[in-house]
Order: sequence, then C-alpha cells, then structure tokens
Amino acid sequence: MIGKEADPVLRRIERNAIVACIVFAAIAWLVAADRIDAVIGILAGGAVTGVSYSVIKAVVDGMVSALTRVGGQARGVENRTSRRVIATVMAKFVLRYALLGLIGYVMIARFRLHALGLFVGASCVVFAIALESFRVVSKSRMSS
Repeated sequence: MIGKEADPVLRRIERNAIVACIVFAAIAWLVAADRIDAVIGILAGGAVTGVSYSVIKAVVDGMVSALTRVGGQARGVENRTSRRVIATVMAKFVLRYALLGLIGYVMIARFRLHALGLFVGASCVVFAIALESFRVVSKSRMSS
C-alpha cells in the first residue's frame, strides 16, 4: 500500500489505514476472543481494500503516464494510441475489480469470514481519510 510518491498526505493516509486495521483487529480479538473469524475478517477486509487502493492508484498512474507519453507523438498516431492505451488500462481495471469481487465472495461464502469484520476492515481507509481531514481542519484552525 505505501508507495514512493512525494505526497505526504497519501503516505499518512496509507499508514493510518494500516494502523487502524491492526488496531481494530486487536480490539475485536480482545472483545470477542471466541470469534476469530471477525479478527480475520477485519484483516482480510483491510487487505482487500489495500489491493483495491493499489488497483485504483495503478490505473490512475497508468492513465497519466500513457496520456503523457501519447502527448508527445504525432497528431494522427495520438488518437489511435491513446484510445488503445485507455482501453487496455480500463480493461485491466474492470478485470481487477471482477477478481476483487470474486475474492470477496470466497471470503464470505467459502471461508465463512464475518461479514461485519470484512466491512470494518474495508472501512479502515475511510477512517484514515477522516482522521487526516480532522488533522488538516484542526491545523488550519490553530493557524488562523
């Protein structure tokens, strides 16, 4: 999940999402030690969200890279190449999400992981974004 981009906000969100997932799993383990499926569900939900985040990030990076690369080509070649590159990137995007859907199905139906645990794990990124938003707002209020 944690990448090498220069944006410190994204790195903080990624780090906070990982920490939140681990903390939520630890809380679930303390609260419901007899329900290990909830703990594993939280970790699995976090992992699926991490993979999903990586897919989105790779698609955006791929699109930007492809469009930047195509921008330097001749005008006639540009349209054909850009359409092909965009179609390829979007096909990979759809296939990756189909795979994520299959993984989610397997986790709930076959592995019998706790659905609420999967939801909590998947929500760790939302929690991390909310935490970063709160940090930015409180920092701006202090400087005002």
